[in-house]
Amino acid sequence: MAADGLSQIQRSLPVRRQDFHVEAASPRHYHRSMHGEDIKDLIQRSPFRPFTIRLTNGAEYSFSSRDDLGAPKDCHMIFHFGESNAVRIDTDSIVEVVEK
Repeated sequence: MAADGLSQIQRSLPVRRQDFHVEAASPRHYHRSMHGEDIKDLIQRSPFRPFTIRLTNGAEYSFSSRDDLGAPKDCHMIFHFGESNAVRIDTDSIVEVVEK
């Protein structure tokens, strides 16, 4: 064993990201880092269902309709369109999604 308590075999194993999916009756909460495909599935589902995202910095953005968001085809980022502003959101900074 090395000084850090890990054997050579443990250090050579690939590190795996753990995703957490916590479901409540309603609304649904997803606690994990979001990736392009996850976001794409969320925004393209039919019918559209409103959701709110929370970012690593604590900011929250609610999407009540498809008009509130925009994204490139790979969804590596999304845009939240407010009444008079737009915010670019990197999907890596999303820590929670709450479906309404």
